[in-house]
Amino acid sequence: MIRLTSTGKLVYTLLNQIVLLLLLLVGGLLLTELQALPIPSIVSDIPIQLKLITTRLFDVLILTGCITGGVMMCYETVDAQYLKWALWLWTVLIIFSIAVSSTLLIIGLLVFVGPTYIQSERSRFLTIWQVGILLCILGLILQVMFDNTTSVALFLTHVAYGVVAVSITFWLISRWSHVHHSWVNDGIISVSGGVILAGLLISASQIELFPFYGVVADIIILTCYTMLGGHHYRALRDRTNDMSLSPHWIALGTVFWLGVGFMGVMSSQVGIHDVMQGTQLADVQLDLVYWLMIFIILGLVNYIATYLRGENRRVTGYMPLWLIGFGVGLMLIIGLCTGVVEIYLNVLIQLDSEIIRVLLIPLDITSIICQLGVTLGVIIYALGYVARRPKIVVAELA
Repeated sequence: MIRLTSTGKLVYTLLNQIVLLLLLLVGGLLLTELQALPIPSIVSDIPIQLKLITTRLFDVLILTGCITGGVMMCYETVDAQYLKWALWLWTVLIIFSIAVSSTLLIIGLLVFVGPTYIQSERSRFLTIWQVGILLCILGLILQVMFDNTTSVALFLTHVAYGVVAVSITFWLISRWSHVHHSWVNDGIISVSGGVILAGLLISASQIELFPFYGVVADIIILTCYTMLGGHHYRALRDRTNDMSLSPHWIALGTVFWLGVGFMGVMSSQVGIHDVMQGTQLADVQLDLVYWLMIFIILGLVNYIATYLRGENRRVTGYMPLWLIGFGVGLMLIIGLCTGVVEIYLNVLIQLDSEIIRVLLIPLDITSIICQLGVTLGVIIYALGYVARRPKIVVAELA
């Protein structure tokens, strides 16, 4: 049993939502994989666009983690009554967003980000977080205006989500790393600026803005993501004895950041970008960002649960970390291979799409096996989180 303020209890409610949404997401992803197989089954007869639902679940889960990070950045000054009302609204919006459209989350994001502008003192983490949330709102609006085009999806994931991820990561670094505070403040500006620049170049990759655009974009993208990886490495190398496993999730997310840079370099070539569309390569490019965001959010969940509990010990174990990390990694590598095979069979040999689907069944089945590993990892993570969740008694500070 632990004693928390009303704000602390509400933050725990947000953590519960994240874990529940993660369970729904991996279940939806597994059903989506089964539905996509060109083999008659019970799942293939479900009259629901599961891929669309899982995309909304990704957005809802990631944005719930984003607002949780923002709440923690102003934990000491947030108004508990306002947060309670905002959390009820967010819960309702989550349900409608999964069923209808994730655009409805714009209302909730405005409700959460608005009060942060009246904070008497704003840290640099909170300022970058505010910029990221406003970019998320812009991305969701652009999805409606331009019917969710590839460029808009890349902007939302690589720019908007990327900036929020940087703010949360550096806030966590300031909590469990020995690096100097001034280095963190300077690093968050340079890294977030690099993520914005690289993300914009990747988003505009289908348009050759000037001669040799691909070459220039490649150099800038590689530089920006290498700088991000270097900052993360320095912080992870000199960390405290934090036992929450938050640094481990951030390290896993950093590996995926580098993967985002690799895919960005590939897609910034106009010819390659056009060929990627409609194949697994385009899905892998987005999924890399989705999953690195989830890794960062899980690192946030682990740290917050440890912090609120007041005990420096694990909230979840290593098994979920390895199952989810290796499962997702192998699944994306298989997706990468599938995309290359699709391009070869469809563009070069020009086989019929139905024949290609049948030929890709072995890769699809292997991907499903990896997805089962991810699902098992998430279930173990959720069980560990629930088993170690203490009974909370609200006790306001005098």
